[in-house]
Amino acid sequence: MRDLSDRAARLLHLPVTGTAIPAFESFTIPDEADRERFEHAMFDMRMSSGSTMSVQVAVRLSDGEHKIMRFEGAGYTDEHDDVKVIGSLADVTEAVENELELRHLAGNDHLTGLSNRRMLMSTLDDAVASTEKAQALIYLDLDDFKRINDTLGHDAGDTVLRHVADRMRDATTIDDLVARVGGDEFAAVVTLRPGRTATDIAADMLAFLPTPIDVDGIPVVVTGSIGVLDLAGYTSSRELMRDVDSAMYDAKADKGTVRTFERRMQSRVTDRHQLERNLRAAWRQRGFTMTYQPVVDGSTFEQDADIVAFIDTLADG
Repeated sequence: MRDLSDRAARLLHLPVTGTAIPAFESFTIPDEADRERFEHAMFDMRMSSGSTMSVQVAVRLSDGEHKIMRFEGAGYTDEHDDVKVIGSLADVTEAVENELELRHLAGNDHLTGLSNRRMLMSTLDDAVASTEKAQALIYLDLDDFKRINDTLGHDAGDTVLRHVADRMRDATTIDDLVARVGGDEFAAVVTLRPGRTATDIAADMLAFLPTPIDVDGIPVVVTGSIGVLDLAGYTSSRELMRDVDSAMYDAKADKGTVRTFERRMQSRVTDRHQLERNLRAAWRQRGFTMTYQPVVDGSTFEQDADIVAFIDTLADG
C-alpha cells in the first residue's frame, strides 16, 4: 500500500499520472487518537505476514478538504521473504454523516433541536445509576399555550416553542441536558454545585420567559409553571417523571411559579386520577341522575306563566 491506483488517486484528489504516487504523503490525519490507531495498525501489519487491518479515520487531503476514509489491508511475504502490505481505501464520509444524522434524529427534537423524550429518559436512567454528582430534574409546562395556537396558528406556536428552547439553553450550562418532552412541555437535567440550586435555575427560566417574542410583528408573552425534584434516592426514570409531573401540576394552581416536589403532591394526583376513574365508571354504568332546581324570585314566580308551566312539566314528568 505504498503506491496508489488511479481510483485511489481520484479519491484522494490527486492527479492520475499513470506513475507510482506515495500513498501516505497525500494526506494527513489531524486527530491524534486517529493517527495513533492508524500507525499502530500499519506497524502490526508490517511486522507480521498475514495480519490484517481495518481502520476508519478522518483525514485532511492535500487540497485542504476533509474526508472520512476507511483503510483495509493485509500483510504478506514476497519472494524475498520481505513483509509487504497491500490494501484498499474507501471514502465513507457520506455514510458516516448519514449515520450521525440518524443518531441525531433519534435523540433530538426536530422542531427545537433540543434532546427528545427518549434521550431524556436515557439520561435519567444513567443519572440514577450513578452517585458521582448531585443532579436535579426541572419540568416546565407553558401556561395557556393552546391559546396561542388557537388565535395565531400552529406556525406561530412553533416559533414560540423555538424561542422557549433557546431560553431554556440560556438558563443552563453545557453540562446540563435540556429536552422538549412533547407539546409545550420541557425538561432539564441539571448538575448542582455550591451556589447553584435547582430552584435558582428554575427561577432563571421563569425570568427569561416573559420577554416578548416577535411573531410576525405581534409581541407574544408566555409564562410557565415548573416542578423541581432532586434525583437522589430515585431508582428509575419513570418514578422521577411521575413525581416531577406532580410538582408541576401543583405549580399550575398559581401559574408562573416553581414547586419543589413533596409527597403530599403525589397523593393529590393519585386522588384526582381515582376521581376520574370513578366518574368514567359511573358514566358507563349510567350512575348519573339529573336534578332540576329552577332559581326563581319567590315574590313574582306565580305571575310568570313560563316558569309555572316549566315547573308543572317537571312535576308531571
